[in-house]
Amino acid sequence: MKQTADRIISSFMAVLSIICFTESYRLWNGWDGPGTLPLMVGCIFLFLTAGFLVFPSEDKTENLLPGKKMVRHIGITVGSFALYLVFIKWLGYPLATWFLLGTVVISMTRGFSWTTIIWTGLVSLSTYIILKFYLTMPLPPGFIGI
Repeated sequence: MKQTADRIISSFMAVLSIICFTESYRLWNGWDGPGTLPLMVGCIFLFLTAGFLVFPSEDKTENLLPGKKMVRHIGITVGSFALYLVFIKWLGYPLATWFLLGTVVISMTRGFSWTTIIWTGLVSLSTYIILKFYLTMPLPPGFIGI
């Protein structure tokens, strides 16, 4: 069962890698263009594919269903991402990403922390700077206009 699951996951990662490489080829106009990000993500998926094939899972668990706590985390993550997609145009990339990361990290840890809020804000701002200015990706400005 475990080897089958590893093969299914690696196949899925390989398909995602091919999609990313295809999209990167379609968008490519140099290293500073919009094709760079799909290329990097495709490489990550390719390494994950190799990892699942070369280093199979050693998990001995036969319980396939997640526990109550894990279902709660999955629900919060999926719900937060759905709200992120709905509100990103209105809030803008930096603010919407900050709320998404903050919500997911706080739900996975023991509760509210100012350190979490600060670090998720810094991650949101740094990814905004990289995507907007270095990779020249069009990001939704939102009501704040950045």
